[in-house]
Amino acid sequence: TYAVFHVWIWAALFVGIGAIWGGFSLVKTTLALTKDTTHSEFAKNVLQPESPKLWEFVKNIADKVGAKPPDNIIVGLEPNFYVTAANVVLIGRDESLKGEPLYLSTCLMRVFDKSELTSVIGHELGHFSGEDTAYSLKFAPIYRGLGESIQVLSEGEDANFFAQLPKLPAIAMLSLMYEAFAMNERKISREREFAADTVGVSTSSKESLATALAKVAVYAPLWNSVQHSNIQRLNERKVSRNLSNIFQDSARFDISHRNLGEMIEQVLQTELSHPTDSHPTILERYENIGYESDDLTVDDLTKIGSSIREVLDDSESIEEELSMFEHQFMVAIGQVTPPEETEDNEDDGSEGFLNAMYSLAASMVGADGQIVQSEVVQAEQIGAELFENFDKVEFREHCNNLEDIPKFNDVVAVLGPALREDHKVTIYDYL
Repeated sequence: TYAVFHVWIWAALFVGIGAIWGGFSLVKTTLALTKDTTHSEFAKNVLQPESPKLWEFVKNIADKVGAKPPDNIIVGLEPNFYVTAANVVLIGRDESLKGEPLYLSTCLMRVFDKSELTSVIGHELGHFSGEDTAYSLKFAPIYRGLGESIQVLSEGEDANFFAQLPKLPAIAMLSLMYEAFAMNERKISREREFAADTVGVSTSSKESLATALAKVAVYAPLWNSVQHSNIQRLNERKVSRNLSNIFQDSARFDISHRNLGEMIEQVLQTELSHPTDSHPTILERYENIGYESDDLTVDDLTKIGSSIREVLDDSESIEEELSMFEHQFMVAIGQVTPPEETEDNEDDGSEGFLNAMYSLAASMVGADGQIVQSEVVQAEQIGAELFENFDKVEFREHCNNLEDIPKFNDVVAVLGPALREDHKVTIYDYL
């Protein structure tokens, strides 16, 4: 009896220690949550005097839905749209924004038409009218803090089982709280998204919002491949002036119509990301706004709208500024090796030859006045087989600017006398 009594004393002591540990962790987390929530972003703060057209466009939508306009409008390359009540720190710009900003993606604005962009901004401003951003500001840190507390307790420095044993009651208590929060968060988040979608439809149409949601699901993942390709090109000493334009070309040429048909079913099960919340699937959101998923077609997804030029003043300069910042960041984090001034970096003439080739091939593709996806892809495939340094980004630039490249006959007249017979045969075979 004496031995059993002592065992129970020690067990109670362990449980007590665990409770104290859990309470200390919870208090520490709660104190941390009193600090302002901060969200970091790669973006540019677009001031009203710099882009009155954009601000007027957004304010008109805000007036239509009965929401207050955002305190700031920030634009970035990352393919996303959101509003937040958190303080936003613009990375690399020594700028911290107060209030409630609206984030717009230049890449996605390149593929949306104006009606689609209107519906998405209406959706985001719908979160303002429903005070959803204030909810996120208060709720999300608690949700996150509970998760961090559980992780701290579960991954202590001492992995010994007996050392972890006193923490088990605290972990169990916090886990129950976390699950309760999670269940409520999912329910509330769904309701908020459905309400915001209804607002978005009221600014445009259910068809526009439906297509916009599908385009985000289909095209946003392309940003990773654009970034990867950009790193490779930077390491080859090739600098892309406008990554948004390259993203748009990727949307036009890198996803075939056949693959889009296969992707539509997958799109309907997609949840779109947001900095703080989880979302219902696109199919559920379609049902909420009364849009028939069978009405979504490949043609809807392949229409590239380029709304950015309609609503953003001096959009090209802003896109180029964001692109240059992306290049600098890749260098800063070690993904790109800065060039050294050596004789090895001198042009050996191959770039000029390739540019002439791009001009000839682009002239062939655009001979009928149209730039067709299948023809561009075929030209790129053949070019990559014949020319070691063939660069599809450069080739697409020529395709997009047919009116600016030299005439076919003029290029031939220059190249003809300068090339060996075997080079002429290679060019002929390519064309």
